Amino acid sequence: MHLAAEVGGSAPIATTRAALFFANAAMGLHLIEGARKPGLKKFVQVGTICAYPKFTPVPFKESEPVGRISRRNQRALWHRKKALLVMCQAYRQQYGPERDLICFR
Repeated sequence: MHLAAEVGGSAPIATTRAALFFANAAMGLHLIEGARKPGLKKFVQVGTICAYPKFTPVPFKESEPVGRISRRNQRALWHRKKALLVMCQAYRQQYGPERDLICFR
């Protein structure tokens, strides 16, 4: 289960968003690939609600949020979380459902 992240609140996100995007995306990419290589049967990638707008109506579709994100600081976080979700889905399609790569948001 991958819960780790380099964080720091709104000020660091506003001033170092590129560095945080890279650090957290690289961490997720390496962990997912690292779980696949030795044949790990289950990997859980957990996201965060912080990647979505403060007043997101529920229910909503995963395809909707980017256009509604009002705070620019959230865009990089949302894209990074979405990229890891897409990676888990692609791995499951390519390497088979017996590899249980799960992403939660």
